[in-house]
Amino acid sequence: MVTIHRTTEASSNTGVLQVRGWALGVVLGLAAGVCFALESGHVDRSPAVLLEEKINPNTAPIASLIRLPRIGVARAQAIVAHRQHRPDGPGGRTAFNRPDDLTEVSGIGPRTVDDVAAWLEFDGSERARPARR
Repeated sequence: MVTIHRTTEASSNTGVLQVRGWALGVVLGLAAGVCFALESGHVDRSPAVLLEEKINPNTAPIASLIRLPRIGVARAQAIVAHRQHRPDGPGGRTAFNRPDDLTEVSGIGPRTVDDVAAWLEFDGSERARPARR
């Protein structure tokens, strides 16, 4: 005797939905893991600035500034705007004479200064002075 089993459309769709749900879960889990790794600093997002290569924040264009760690387009634009709107001080002082001067720019704090200090050079005699801790 031969028994014929009929599969209904509902039961075949259930299997497809389960596979799709599983695949979606895997994709979302991987995406969340990558986002977490990027935000927690476990993935190296350091820029393509060589340690031998120095950037002068008084003259560098936005394209150069964004190569620095923790400096994106918005911060680079803020650095350029700050140096353009800052009146020269006594003796023709430039906007930035040492790494700590970058904290005068909105959005840049001590942590950012510490991260970029190794890649910065400055005009004048204070060039080699390290950032204050």
